[in-house]
Amino acid sequence: EEITSVRLDPGSGAWALACDLGASRVWVYAFDVARGSLAGAANSERHLLLPEASGPRHLDFHPAKPWVYVLCELDGNIVGCRWDAEQGRLTPFGSYYTLPDGVSPCRAHHSGGSHVLVSADGRCLYATTRTDGAVVAFDIDTATGELAFKQRVPCGGVCPRSFVLDYASPGGPLLLVGNQDSQNVASFSVATDGSLSLRSIEELDGVCPNVLTAPA
Repeated sequence: EEITSVRLDPGSGAWALACDLGASRVWVYAFDVARGSLAGAANSERHLLLPEASGPRHLDFHPAKPWVYVLCELDGNIVGCRWDAEQGRLTPFGSYYTLPDGVSPCRAHHSGGSHVLVSADGRCLYATTRTDGAVVAFDIDTATGELAFKQRVPCGGVCPRSFVLDYASPGGPLLLVGNQDSQNVASFSVATDGSLSLRSIEELDGVCPNVLTAPA
């Protein structure tokens, strides 16, 4: 097992979803807010079993609809799921490839898909892919949750890891990507349709930006 991220259901806070890269599962446990504890059996039907060696790494919830998007590091896919917040159940409805046609995901260390976020308006999804060093954008069908490829842009460095969406920037919304191996942060302007354009690159001089935090 290799837990790579844990998210609480933002609606109720009653469920904790843990991506397990090694077991190719998303574990779903009841979360006791008062005690800060998890409850549930390891063999519960709530847990989502994904294809072998898919390697789920991160997930994000849609801000308005009952959908969850799971980024798989090893097979290059994003799995869209319907989320039943009452039962704590994920049901897949689609799989979407993040890499260019003909490009296979690299399974070497620090080389697969790394992070996924849904925009605040729920219209776009973004993911970082370390195989080809890119940020990829998808449009979200607001009726079905299905994804449609929108754009792919170079990440502005080497080994994109965490990224954040900054809606408080005076110059308009930004997507900021931490590029681990090149030790820089690339800032992309986010247009009204969700498309990206590189604005700037900040060199960090010896600091590896593995995790970025969105402004408060």
